[in-house]
Amino acid sequence: PRFDAAADRRLALTATLALILATVAALPEKTRPSDANLAPIGVAIATITLAASFLPGLPLGDVIGPGSATETQRAAMLLVMLVWPATAALLARNRLWPAWAIAAVLALALWLVRDLVVMAAFVLSGAAFLGALWRPILTIRIAGALALAFLLLAPGLGWLMSVYGGFLIPRQGDETVAVWRDVTHAIPSRPGLGWGVEASASLVRTISNTPLGSPRNAGLQLWLELGAVGVVLATIAIIVGLRAIERSSLILRPTASAGFVAAATMMCGGRAAWSVAWVTAIGLAVILTAFVGRIR
Repeated sequence: PRFDAAADRRLALTATLALILATVAALPEKTRPSDANLAPIGVAIATITLAASFLPGLPLGDVIGPGSATETQRAAMLLVMLVWPATAALLARNRLWPAWAIAAVLALALWLVRDLVVMAAFVLSGAAFLGALWRPILTIRIAGALALAFLLLAPGLGWLMSVYGGFLIPRQGDETVAVWRDVTHAIPSRPGLGWGVEASASLVRTISNTPLGSPRNAGLQLWLELGAVGVVLATIAIIVGLRAIERSSLILRPTASAGFVAAATMMCGGRAAWSVAWVTAIGLAVILTAFVGRIR
């Protein structure tokens, strides 16, 4: 077992979560509308930059370039979560056209990125945002039920995806579904407490004698590393979080619901799990959501 790596990861995650909570606690009780404009402005600039980096013939695209696949993917994943607080900030001031324009440009950028999982996260989170504007409690509960189902049934779903789901992740589908297959075979050996933190980097495949590697799937990684105990704790955390969203303000409900659906989709679709970079991205979305939710 990689005890040093596990300790470093726990320390990094703890420090990241503490910094996120401290930032949210330090936000002012009321956000002025003029300050809230910073959210859509920043997201709009980032979205246009991402789209322009893929368009041929533009000077901006020549300067920026599309970047590496990992950098582009992370930028797209972050924007899928940040676009909804920005949209809510505009809708709170009855600025409908700029809100839909930002969403449309992001849809174009994601089409150019051509990542099916991230695109699915954008579409599903958009549906959750609109649903929460219409029927907030029902939408939140449906999203929560689906997320809990994916978490509790992750080993079986991971096995199904390893057999039939490679077409969903064309860039690295073969490697990812192979890891999912091996993880689902390792989980039954220690279903209660799991193999421990950083187990995915410690376990070795018997055939190739290579490290298993991260499944980049939150449910599978929880089952593998923390077992049923970790899954129960995660279930409680999800339920408590969803109840808090239900009791939140009218502007927070659609924003938080969309962010939750976007993160859950990417975390269950092979795009991210519990890396420090991904937790930081979620933290940025939480901070911006809390900032926008205090508009008065």
